[in-house]
Amino acid sequence: MRDLVVEESKLNWDNLNSLEDAKELVDTFILMKWEHYKHLKRQLDENEFNEFIQYKAQSFCKHLDEKVACEIYIENLLVILTQNLNSEHVSILFEEIFKSSQPLKTIKQFVEVALTSDIVNKEHDQDILSVGILLACELGLSFIEHSTKNHAPKSL
Repeated sequence: MRDLVVEESKLNWDNLNSLEDAKELVDTFILMKWEHYKHLKRQLDENEFNEFIQYKAQSFCKHLDEKVACEIYIENLLVILTQNLNSEHVSILFEEIFKSSQPLKTIKQFVEVALTSDIVNKEHDQDILSVGILLACELGLSFIEHSTKNHAPKSL
């Protein structure tokens, strides 16, 4: 039923108008192209944008066993973070990963997909991969710090 509504409304990254539209696109696994970021950023204020990052990260954490969904979530996140890499967005992403029911599995899935999946946005694949590598390293360091604070095992 949800697919039918999206098909009828023809909602896409080019014509979204609200945070709810953006969340619907996340829920229907619509891949974001490089050029869609600017439209998304214009449509959402900073608080909405942060909420969108959080929603996308939560969605990734909930769909760990769905490889294609994970690839779409992560590529979309990487497209966004490559164009607007800031500590607040990275913190939101990492916080959701650490809060997930299986943080170690979530970290492994993120790193695997970020470093090995075939990037659809070919014109910017090196930039996207570079940010993926940066986030994978930072995620590992953050996991060690997080584990130390929570007295959990430090190994990945």
